[in-house]
Amino acid sequence: MHLFRPFGRIIVCVSVCAQMSMYQISLGAPRASANPQSGVALSSKKDAQALAVLNQIFTNIGGLSVLLKIDDYTATGHITYHLAEDRQGTAIIRGRALDDLRVDATLPEGVRSESTSRGMVFLKSEDGTVAQISSSAPLAASRMLLPYLILASVVNSAGYSISYNGVVQLGGSSAHYIQIQRQIPGLSDPDGTVSELLTLSYWIDASTYQVLMMQDTLSQQDVRTIRYSDYRTVNGIPVPFAIEQKGGYQACSIQLDGITFNSGLQDLDFQL
Repeated sequence: MHLFRPFGRIIVCVSVCAQMSMYQISLGAPRASANPQSGVALSSKKDAQALAVLNQIFTNIGGLSVLLKIDDYTATGHITYHLAEDRQGTAIIRGRALDDLRVDATLPEGVRSESTSRGMVFLKSEDGTVAQISSSAPLAASRMLLPYLILASVVNSAGYSISYNGVVQLGGSSAHYIQIQRQIPGLSDPDGTVSELLTLSYWIDASTYQVLMMQDTLSQQDVRTIRYSDYRTVNGIPVPFAIEQKGGYQACSIQLDGITFNSGLQDLDFQL
């Protein structure tokens, strides 16, 4: 049981299940083992249509290797937390590899920091209090800002399945609906609770092949939806400068001003 104190309120947050904590250290996606220049490899757990969509994304970017070269990122911008009354401020967002993410928001009441690292999520409130939000971190947390990162890692990984669910309509656009699921050998999950936590859903624009929306499930079956728009190319990488998150630990909107890559972020950068 953990205490979560967003903006002065205290909420009790319970870990989903002991199994999730048991397996969380292996949730990160391993780097693709095949030659990045050769495209993606087909496996029995990866749908051919889904792989064709992902291959088109990588082609538009300039190759899978472009994404695999990203070790970390640091972005700046503005953030709005959607509460009973909106709270607005400036933000610095840092991500490293797949599993590390930190958001520092300077608000009128002070600085609010949220950090995800080593399978756990911590919050430092404006009054300086640090509390653990959850012992079951989102799968590949750094994808919140760059949704392509995990796609580059899973295509050649035996640890993930990829399924294709057809073309659907999303906000007036046609979108490929793809799901990615982490595969854990020996996992006992009779009611599907853990598998739900290990599944990511992607909606990819059928014309531009930009990620329009991503959805996952956090602890206590809390469904989080993240929408992406205002894509701009930075160092050859398509970056969504507008991000809208609903559900999850805190609903928010982020508008980026800029982003840099590979500054050499370390473990200490994600400690509160």
